[in-house]
Amino acid sequence: GTALLIMSQHGVVEPWDSRPSPSTADILHQAGLLARDSTGAIDYEASRAFPGADGGFVNVRPWRPVSEDEIALRQRNLDETLRVLSAAANPGTGQRVFSVALPWEAAAPFGIGGPREADIMVLRPAPFGGIHGACYPLEAEGESDLRGFLLFVGPGVKAGAREERPVYPEDLAPTAAQLLGIRPPGDCEGRILWRMLQ
Repeated sequence: GTALLIMSQHGVVEPWDSRPSPSTADILHQAGLLARDSTGAIDYEASRAFPGADGGFVNVRPWRPVSEDEIALRQRNLDETLRVLSAAANPGTGQRVFSVALPWEAAAPFGIGGPREADIMVLRPAPFGGIHGACYPLEAEGESDLRGFLLFVGPGVKAGAREERPVYPEDLAPTAAQLLGIRPPGDCEGRILWRMLQ
């Protein structure tokens, strides 16, 4: 009988980070997928994978394979790049650098679709900042707010309680499981919002 309501505008995790965290280019470079020239700039011709201009997308070579050998090479580069991005961790904390690293074709649940514009979509975890582009009806104001709110109503909820710390989407599953009286999934990365519950 408890209702959970989350209200938020569409937002994306910022591809660059205000907190210390390896850049996408540095991760690819350390894995031997991205090459740099003598000035430190990306050498696109010698790279097997490289980030897009905004850092939220990654491309692999060859972009438009023709021969069977090129198709096979592209698939190997795609598989290795996905493996590297999925395993990337912040050396200081051990936290995963990316919460999502998906091939373009599998990114539809995130609103990605249509003609291929990149090979891989990556998102950083929410604690590493975020941006929100112009959004109707707030477009005239430039960027609208990334933040939203979460409301709990019903049995098991403390009346008038407020959570002072930031709440992230990954906190919903373990909190809902607690309300349902079941064990949260073992791979949950969020926390139970105990302050909100009786």
